[in-house]
Amino acid sequence: SRVTDIAVIVVAADDSVKPQTIEALNHAKMADIPIIIAINKMDKEGANSQKVKTELLQQNIVVEDLGGDVLCVEISATANTGIDKLLEAISL
Repeated sequence: SRVTDIAVIVVAADDSVKPQTIEALNHAKMADIPIIIAINKMDKEGANSQKVKTELLQQNIVVEDLGGDVLCVEISATANTGIDKLLEAISL
């Protein structure tokens, strides 16, 4: 993570924050690089982006719509929705 310009952390909307998510976040924080959160699987039943955002707060990750400075994009790779917003966020 020290040689990257940005970290895109993908979190499943139906599983929420898992240990591997926390590990990836910690690597990005230690490298002091910008983080974008991509909440994937928004097309699945049981998808809960608000739960993901709340659990991210416990890791000191505050997304923009909760008043923070971390970009967060809701996507569905299967349904191909939100991908354009994610690419736009990366290019910013």
